[in-house]
Amino acid sequence: MTHRRSSRGRPSLPHPTAATPAAPARISAPELARRVVEEPWKVRVLDVRPLDACAAARVPGAECVPPGALKDLALADVSPARDLVVVGQGDLAELPADVRAYRGKTLALEGGFDAWKAYALTPPPPPAPGAGAEER
Repeated sequence: MTHRRSSRGRPSLPHPTAATPAAPARISAPELARRVVEEPWKVRVLDVRPLDACAAARVPGAECVPPGALKDLALADVSPARDLVVVGQGDLAELPADVRAYRGKTLALEGGFDAWKAYALTPPPPPAPGAGAEER
């Protein structure tokens, strides 16, 4: 916003200016996993990757919604009671405009689905030969 001066030299009301949307707030894969399991009623997850990728694997409970279909969700009119988490393939530089219209808290999955896959869908490496019970 900028402030312009009126013809009498006094500041007038602010006028909107074009601005680049701020980077979205982030949620980590471990925190999202905790919330999906412990309090799923407090979070709504939208996966904005292509439908085939989302259908193949996604965060449990996530809705597959390609960016072009976000307008159909009318997020500006939805109750802001739940946090809205958006999942892309990797980090999202900014949230889609239709998501920014949501009145509640919006978050982007840090590292996107790639981070979720590494955290929740990739088995850990096996223990080294001869590893003790505490190392397993």
